[in-house]
Amino acid sequence: MNERNHGNARNGYVSFILRVAVLGALLGTSAPALAITLLTGVRNRSLLHPLDAAETVLLLLPITAVSCGTFGFLAGIAGGTAIYLRRRRINSSTRLLVESAISGFLMSCLFPFFDVAVNSLFLRSFQLWVIPGQIILYPVLGIPCALTCALVFRKYFVRPDHLSNET
Repeated sequence: MNERNHGNARNGYVSFILRVAVLGALLGTSAPALAITLLTGVRNRSLLHPLDAAETVLLLLPITAVSCGTFGFLAGIAGGTAIYLRRRRINSSTRLLVESAISGFLMSCLFPFFDVAVNSLFLRSFQLWVIPGQIILYPVLGIPCALTCALVFRKYFVRPDHLSNET
């Protein structure tokens, strides 16, 4: 590979990883805001009007952006890089989705530690401030976010002849 092609490949890789990271940040910010809104409505046994729910989600976005969006960005970099390095072994959308789901599950299990580290500056102590239900919620949100990223960027991994055979 000559130097020019190597530079183009590196720029393509960096561009791809940044796009995955931005999508991860967007999903990492919006999914928790939506989940909090829906779970609060269920907990209070009230059905929120769609406009009230949308307003609540919009008000929660700046809050979830701090730790959830940042983690989504970092998870997008880590997950995108891991899948990118394994791209030669990925021959089907099914394999891409399975590997992405596993990656999303594993990374979402790390979120409580990231969240505590980020918030420990404000809490003045490094205690685990995790409600047990949240431990279940993290993978429930992390897997669909990883699968969404995989579906959006599927064409970068699965060869076109495999895509036409799967649909």
